[in-house]
Amino acid sequence: MQLRKVREVYAKADIEGKLTDSQVHYCESCNRCWESAKIFKWKGRVRKPVQGYYFYEDFPTWGKKRVICSDCSGAKLQVREYRGMLLWEVVE
Repeated sequence: MQLRKVREVYAKADIEGKLTDSQVHYCESCNRCWESAKIFKWKGRVRKPVQGYYFYEDFPTWGKKRVICSDCSGAKLQVREYRGMLLWEVVE
């Protein structure tokens, strides 16, 4: 009975790890991992989608795709706090 629960926990952790590897990328220019995020801001009565990025300083890079981040590629970003984390929001 206990062995089945242990196997279920490991199976869930394996799925979560593969999902994280597909969403988090590594930038070789700034040596940070980053993740794309789409949030919604209210402007009057309309919800407007906003493109942003989360950057992680101390994050395992093994198994991550090597992609240049938007900060290193020259996009204009503005830092703001969103749900307790720092979000780099793309400024249009």
